Amino acid sequence: MAQPKREKLDGTALFIQECLRKPKQMGAIAPSGPRLAKAMARWLPDDPHSYIVELGPGSGVVTEALLARGLSPKRLLAIEKSPELAAMLQMRFPQIRVIAGDAGDLDQLLHQHTGERQAGAVISSLPLRSFPKELEELVTRKIHEVLKPGGCWVQFTYHTYKRWINGSRPYDFHSTEYILWNLPPARVLRYKKKG
Repeated sequence: MAQPKREKLDGTALFIQECLRKPKQMGAIAPSGPRLAKAMARWLPDDPHSYIVELGPGSGVVTEALLARGLSPKRLLAIEKSPELAAMLQMRFPQIRVIAGDAGDLDQLLHQHTGERQAGAVISSLPLRSFPKELEELVTRKIHEVLKPGGCWVQFTYHTYKRWINGSRPYDFHSTEYILWNLPPARVLRYKKKG
């Protein structure tokens, strides 16, 4: 029992270290809280055969919630830009595929590491609103390209007053949920790919 707590503490420390080194890339002051992680994991698709892509897993709080929700580790592809966080995640969750890569290469990474071109859902903790507009739109376009028709994109943001993200117009907006007990408070947005 002590080992998982130690891993969480080590993950949190590494996350904070990465935030200090690369604040714009990380876009947060602390890892996501468990309530936010559970709110994001709630939207896993029913299809047990689809791949789920997690973007920006950081210290693995959302990853843990996805697995606790029943997602098969073999169906999860986690893409983390920080090589240090990616290595820590792979040690913490040895049964999942963790890729040290860029979300802008999402389509290539999905195909290269799974043999598939589409995913049933993309669960994103990327700080998209702090990205330059062109990069934000590139990532949202890549998410759209890899999602199956009717696939779900779950995104959280600290900008709790807006529901649209640049590049999110080709989606149907489905729901929002405020998570006040998070540091800072966040909003979970859920979009569905049309068709």
